[in-house]
Amino acid sequence: MIFITYRIREGADEDGYDDWLRKIDNPFFNDIPGIRRYTNWKVHDSCQPLAFTHFDFLEVDDIDQLETVWFNPDLNAFRTEWVRLWGRGVPDPDNAHCYLCETASGIAAAQPNLVVLPGLSGRQNVQAWSTRELLHKHYALGPSESWRTSDITAGAPGFADYGVVYTPSPLDAEALAESFGGQESFSATLIAAPDGFLGFAS
Repeated sequence: MIFITYRIREGADEDGYDDWLRKIDNPFFNDIPGIRRYTNWKVHDSCQPLAFTHFDFLEVDDIDQLETVWFNPDLNAFRTEWVRLWGRGVPDPDNAHCYLCETASGIAAAQPNLVVLPGLSGRQNVQAWSTRELLHKHYALGPSESWRTSDITAGAPGFADYGVVYTPSPLDAEALAESFGGQESFSATLIAAPDGFLGFAS
């Protein structure tokens, strides 16, 4: 899974960003060959300020398809347009990288809210994720000689290992973030998902 964190430009929420995700962005990504499932999330509450306001979970069918998916020409054009509509200009250091992650437990059951617990894994009911590599967001920053690297210290080291807990209520997720502690813990709410995920309709 690719854990894509990002910050949108000021005023994007008021300009209808959530609705655009549901009607345009989410259906487009979920139609790209090699993408198993793509969901959009917004940070609801955090224990301290974060470098991002939103994130996506992009599940790929197979790691061998990663390069084909990442450099899909239709996807590249779409993401460049995203930068024009909703981004904060180029380059944008806060949107520099995302995380190629793996879990041994499989994707958790769908819920409309979650809490991310950086540096915390291995507890009961916490889905443990580990970051294998950083992926360079070429569409936001320009070409790079190394579009993927196993040196994850270039990104946020707190996401080397992290836990995810899904909940039905945003208040439950917020309370979990506080109870587990950790300076970078945060809760989030689902904005958009493919048909059938929680009964969402795109």
